[in-house]
Amino acid sequence: MQAASVAFVSVLAAGSALAGDWTLTDSVSLNASAINRDSDNGGQSDRRVLSLNPSLSLSGRGGRTTANVRYGLGGVYENGSNSGSRLTHSLNGTASSRIYEDNIFLEGSAFAGLASATNSSASVDEFSAENETIQTYAFSLSPILRYHLGRNADLVSRNTIRYSGSDRGSGDEVISRQAHIGIQNGQRFSRLDWFADYSNTVTEFSNREESVDSFNVGTGYRLNRKWRLNGSVGYSESDAPTSRSDNSNFNWNLGATWTPSPRTSMSGNYGQNYSGQIWNGKIAHKTRRTTLSGYFSRSLTNASALLLDTQDLAVIDPTTGDPFLDPQTGDPLIISVPVLVPTTQNFINTTVGASVTVSGRRSSVTGQVTYSDREFDLTGRTEDQTTYRLSANRNISPRTSIRVSGGYSEFSSSTGGENNTTDMSLGASTQLGRHSSLNGSVSHRIFESSTGNGYEEQRISLSFVTKFL
Repeated sequence: MQAASVAFVSVLAAGSALAGDWTLTDSVSLNASAINRDSDNGGQSDRRVLSLNPSLSLSGRGGRTTANVRYGLGGVYENGSNSGSRLTHSLNGTASSRIYEDNIFLEGSAFAGLASATNSSASVDEFSAENETIQTYAFSLSPILRYHLGRNADLVSRNTIRYSGSDRGSGDEVISRQAHIGIQNGQRFSRLDWFADYSNTVTEFSNREESVDSFNVGTGYRLNRKWRLNGSVGYSESDAPTSRSDNSNFNWNLGATWTPSPRTSMSGNYGQNYSGQIWNGKIAHKTRRTTLSGYFSRSLTNASALLLDTQDLAVIDPTTGDPFLDPQTGDPLIISVPVLVPTTQNFINTTVGASVTVSGRRSSVTGQVTYSDREFDLTGRTEDQTTYRLSANRNISPRTSIRVSGGYSEFSSSTGGENNTTDMSLGASTQLGRHSSLNGSVSHRIFESSTGNGYEEQRISLSFVTKFL
């Protein structure tokens, strides 16, 4: 966690100045929860959990730097069936900085969050039992060098280092280094762009090292204000262990972006490489009352890359490019996807998700559906998970609101084991002053498992939220 924070802060500090159009928000919450669980095996547990959660959010641009960072620290104390204390971290951030003229740039992203210790349909949070959670973290840092060859072409080198790990120890650590060199269109080109590049990526897992070499050429053309087309061809090879007979092949990709209006945008790409079919796409649409966002993708990846890629799943306002905020919490709306238990295997990851929010003067309703399928590259083991969520928020007065939510998720694995989770909750929030509020909720969870470790859980929670700056 410290390494991720230091690397990310270095990107922010790389700008010539932070003076500019910045928005800094802060909050601190004191939370208390009583949790009762009845297990299928006859066990019963009662836990009382206290947590103190300061958080900071910084977004905007200033000088040569742009950033969007949200960090929260959780200090958790538990009494009851499992007494003890611990710290949890949540971080989502991206930043970029222009270091020198139009020639040297620096980009970074960072993530920290809790994941389930076992593959499960049940989500986890800071109030989950410590032995059920893993603290995961990841960051990437990319220095970018650009040299102008007149106005016709630019020489570009984008080199990236990625790191991911967890609190389980060195067995989960993954370090990836990419060396890249390429040439692309210069300033003379407006509607047509093109590139040719080579990259070598070396990934170090706890038990092996693997390398991928890739050469690609591609082009894109803006037909008009609404349509843009793109495509590429190339060759890639990898020495990663796999069940495939050959880990090298020619690859190709075709795609298009359609922006019929400032409130609507769609993009999609389809192609093939040595791992098979690859595709991805996004859709965003906004009306006066409705916000729709969706995505789909299929690619060969690993747990390290997936942790950082979750930041791309925010529900984006197509008119501004900013993420939509949850009306209850103020956090960005994220299309929910299960966070992978850290693993050293590569896998083909297929995900599809959609989110829709309908808002009125005093009410809003959000529905989400996600599907995720993973086929592990070496063992051939498959996992899939489907999740449905629905929540509604109603302002019953200028200071008080209520919220009801429900969800259903199911998980299965080809190696055996199926489970599903049903969640229901009801909460209320009232403003106590300009910068403070009191929130309460009750929730019920039913976890059913083919392995016989199911349970029913009830929670009663109360939290006080205020500012500290």
